Order: sequence, then structure tokens, then C-alpha cells
Amino acid sequence: MRRTGRFVLETSICKTASLVENSGAAFAHIRHKKGAHLKKVILLILLATAASFAQQPAATASKAKIFTREEFDALMAKPGSVLLLDVRRPTEIATNGGFPVYLNIQAADLEKHLAEIPKGKPIITVSNHAHRAGIAADFLESKGFKIAGAIGAQVYESQGGKLVKYEPLKPAAENKQ
Repeated sequence: MRRTGRFVLETSICKTASLVENSGAAFAHIRHKKGAHLKKVILLILLATAASFAQQPAATASKAKIFTREEFDALMAKPGSVLLLDVRRPTEIATNGGFPVYLNIQAADLEKHLAEIPKGKPIITVSNHAHRAGIAADFLESKGFKIAGAIGAQVYESQGGKLVKYEPLKPAAENKQ
């Protein structure tokens, strides 16, 4: 029996097709195993990451009382009874709004300006969400100031309080013209 080129070619094509068909199934099986293994590795990494974050020490919370809008409004109903110390940057006050009467000393500059802060009145520190205000309150209390508490201006506004919107201050060079 003599094989012609056509028979060999047909046989080769059939064997190749069969091989590809079988190897495709084999590769699919390998890919499935690798995919399952990869999923396990990713899950293990995520679990390890979550565990490491869970073991991180929590940020120390401020000892200062964080006022609600109602508590703050009740204190502000008695003018002159407390001092508002806003520890935000002037641009934050201009952008987000602030309270009508306040002393502004940025949180980073408090230690340099302690002599300018009156000690005779309880102080309410102000920041956007009360985090910096709480830290500032704790610092001031450690320096002998009487602290009433802290409030976040944006939190106050989100609870229905009204803030005063200020125009941003222009640099001194622009004011002279």
C-alpha cells in the first residue's frame, strides 16, 4: 500500500487537530489549576494585609468633648462665655466657612502663640471635622488652658448649622494697589 502525499497530509491534519483538541483540554485543566492556585494566593495576601492592619495601634482619640450642633448652639447662645479658636488655615475657613467670631491660630503654630490665647475663658477648638480641633484641645489643656470641647465646622454644617462664608484674604502686595 502506497501512501500518497494527500493521505499523509490528511492524516497529519487529523492528528494535529486531535492533538490540539486534547492539548486544549489539558491546557484548560492546567489553567484552571493555576487560576485556583492564583485565587488562593491572592486571598492569602488579602487576609495577611487585613490582619496586619487590624494589629496597627488605633489613632489615639482626643480627650476633648466633640460637640454636636445642638450642644454648640446652646453654648454660643451665651455670648462671651467661650472663646472659639479655629485651628484651620485661612484658606480652609474661606473655602468651607466658619463661625462669626473666632480667633484663628493654625494647629501647627499653637505652641508659638500660646501667650496670645486668653486663659480666662473656656475654649472651643474648631477644625473641619474636629480631628485637628481635638488634638489642639488636648495640647492646650496640657498647657493649662480650660477646654470646653471641639467641633468640626463641616460636621456642624452637615447637621443643619449655618456657617459664615468669608472672602479669601488677598496678599498684602495686592491690597496696596
